Amino acid sequence: MKTLFILTLASLSLSTYASTCLDLLNLNKSDYMGLNDLETIPGATVSDSSGPLFSESLMATAEVVSLIGEFDADSCEDALSAKSVTLENSGSLEFIYTVEDHCDGGNSYGYVIDEAQKVVGVITDSDITCLID
Repeated sequence: MKTLFILTLASLSLSTYASTCLDLLNLNKSDYMGLNDLETIPGATVSDSSGPLFSESLMATAEVVSLIGEFDADSCEDALSAKSVTLENSGSLEFIYTVEDHCDGGNSYGYVIDEAQKVVGVITDSDITCLID
């Protein structure tokens, strides 16, 4: 019984993380969500994030590369910014994206990770797209 409860709890947590990006999109009340929209979404708390931002393991994920292309750590490591977005009832997301023209040619590209460090969205030309399992 205890094992079943733990498995159920883990399953609920994983589904919460996977839906957080879509929850954010729903809170935005639009089919479109861009980086500039994050600060104005009701029910979302946005803060700057720090720490090592470039993750070759995440940037090289086949799904991410197919949507945003490849980025070189040497060229882009110093050109990244990050925001942490916490939703009142859905958990939090990290948005890691490029901010320097020498890396991205004037467009912001990056990815969105959930609390389990799973890529749940991508950023292309400042547009945020949630990935659906």
